[in-house]
Amino acid sequence: NPITVSSGLISTWDTANPKTKFALQLLASKQANAYVGFTITVTTPSNPSGETVDTRTITAYSNAQQVTLDSDLSQDVNATTTYRVFSNSSVALSATGAWTQSTGSFVIDVSGVLYKNVFYRFAFYLTNP
Repeated sequence: NPITVSSGLISTWDTANPKTKFALQLLASKQANAYVGFTITVTTPSNPSGETVDTRTITAYSNAQQVTLDSDLSQDVNATTTYRVFSNSSVALSATGAWTQSTGSFVIDVSGVLYKNVFYRFAFYLTNP
């Protein structure tokens, strides 16, 4: 299950591309590429009432906290737009691991980049043959 690694209001947006490029709040990671491959949910209030909720994948992330999305949102972001970034361990970890009984170690292969100060969540099942 994914966990939230960053959330808040959109701070600024690219006026030429307000459906695909915008900046996250100051508390978001300042590490370039930290959220690449992560899922983001963007919620924008709609008129006259209600809201538009879009879920996309982050394809680029700068140290200026600007995200680029894999496809356009339903509408432009604005000063009332909120976001939630979710970490998925499948972004950086392979689906298999190796157990070595003699050392008591379980090793999971890293298939991508793991960044410091980002939460990664995973689970596995063990069976006794």
